[in-house]
Amino acid sequence: MGKHITAIDLGSSKIALATGCSTDSGIRIVSYHEVPSAGIRNGEIINIFHVEQAVSKLIEKAEKDLDEQIGEVILNIGGKFLHRENQSFSVHRPNPMQFITAEEIESLTKARSNTRNASGEILLEASPIKYTIDEYVGIPYGEAVGMSGNDIEAEFLMVFGKETLLNYRRQIMDNCNLAIKKAILSPIAAARAVLTETELENGVVLVDIGKGTTEIVMIKDSTVLDVASIPFAGDSITNDIKNVANVTYKCAEEIKIQRGNCCPEIVPENSRLVIKSQEGIVEGEVDLNLMTNVIEDRLIEIFEAVRHIIDNSRWSGKLASGVVVTGGTAYLENIRQLAQAMLGRNVRLAAPRTAIASDSVEAAFDSYSSVAVGLVLEGFERRLSHTGEMSASKPKAGYQGQKGFGTLFDDDERTRKEDAKRLKEKEKAEKEAAKEAAKEAKKKQKEEEERIKREKKEAEKNSRGGGFFGQLFGNTDDNA
Repeated sequence: MGKHITAIDLGSSKIALATGCSTDSGIRIVSYHEVPSAGIRNGEIINIFHVEQAVSKLIEKAEKDLDEQIGEVILNIGGKFLHRENQSFSVHRPNPMQFITAEEIESLTKARSNTRNASGEILLEASPIKYTIDEYVGIPYGEAVGMSGNDIEAEFLMVFGKETLLNYRRQIMDNCNLAIKKAILSPIAAARAVLTETELENGVVLVDIGKGTTEIVMIKDSTVLDVASIPFAGDSITNDIKNVANVTYKCAEEIKIQRGNCCPEIVPENSRLVIKSQEGIVEGEVDLNLMTNVIEDRLIEIFEAVRHIIDNSRWSGKLASGVVVTGGTAYLENIRQLAQAMLGRNVRLAAPRTAIASDSVEAAFDSYSSVAVGLVLEGFERRLSHTGEMSASKPKAGYQGQKGFGTLFDDDERTRKEDAKRLKEKEKAEKEAAKEAAKEAKKKQKEEEERIKREKKEAEKNSRGGGFFGQLFGNTDDNA
């Protein structure tokens, strides 16, 4: 990729591109552009064509800034379609007296690359939480190198997702003539951009309130301990305002951004916001006190869900640095005070201020840019993500989004054969299920026909005997 690294944040509210380079003063973001998102909902791509158009537009702008062609990018993966679980794996060392090397530790993570869960979802992230080396238990990721022993057991946080999350991204980048170097979970990227060294070491919860989802990541000793996603966020607030104020979605979003507040106590009673068109025509009025109550109610719901996740985590008591909130919703007035009251922890609002060089482009310091900037930072120095890397070669033409996962979008023959076998088995199982369903339906139909015949026969018999009352009182026919 040369001296520049380019990252693309495929978000539900926007698609953003950031390009950075390494300087003596740190990573400098030299280009940042974003366009309104189209074709993405809750982190999942639902319209490839629209996303492809947006990416092409952003690449064109960035290449104009750099005066060079971009051939490789780092992408994010996020949304409510992620599932996590903790798994432990162990290896026996043939030479227990030799020091454990960084390559040996890394091989444990790489060995997880082809793992799938019970639902057939692919592995998106394998974060090593701790190690056990012989009798030494709970060794952090950074301290295992240099030790010695017979056996190494590692506990991993495994994050799985639908294969289409990756396949669609690959297809879009292929059509844009771009190769994918890495794909990193969105909350991990955001954490890299906004967290301080103290927070990373002492333990912290990052809450990234996006448009469709609120994403959470817990980190201690620069190790990702857990991730979670809540299926409501800033878009829920906008829709609440839209419904209460009886305005358009666009107008509700503008009201939220310009006048959004989550503390009704400080809003004067009977204060109203007059809505005017571009021509100055009054289109309506909004009760600011009512709107603030609506915003507060939705944020309380979000923070209650965050608190539930934290309190029910095994890491709850080990996150001394509290909570850091980022994302566009973090700009709502008084949100920090509300979050602090709801979560019972110290809360800080964050954007990529200190993680990048001070002479970076202005837009890169905005909390909206956290994910894109974090992707660039992880590209230069991997600290929080453990996904595999792709070859620097361009993707093959004609890709149709059906290849296996491998290390990360790996094209090896074994993976493709496994996918073909799995697909064949699935088709066979579906055919068998269809046969059984048809057989059962035919059986039920036959039983129903027999039941109707019996009822008809019984009705005819009752009719000849004067029916129920005829049998009880005798035939009432005068000619009987």
